[in-house]
Amino acid sequence: MVYNNSLHVIRDAEIQLTCVRIHEVSRRVILDKPYPSDNIPLLEITTEIYFTEVTYNNNQRKIFSFYR
Repeated sequence: MVYNNSLHVIRDAEIQLTCVRIHEVSRRVILDKPYPSDNIPLLEITTEIYFTEVTYNNNQRKIFSFYR
């Protein structure tokens, strides 16, 4: 969820984030953060559609889009 210039990742307490990547529509990676917190600032992101890939320590991966 994007709120207040930050990406907030909602997860179960026993699952840890191992990586968050944010891509532009052109597939250029604009953020690649290993072992991030649940709250990632998006201060340098302009208005556009983005794809986010979240990887967890249980080898699950989720991809979603957001508009900013």
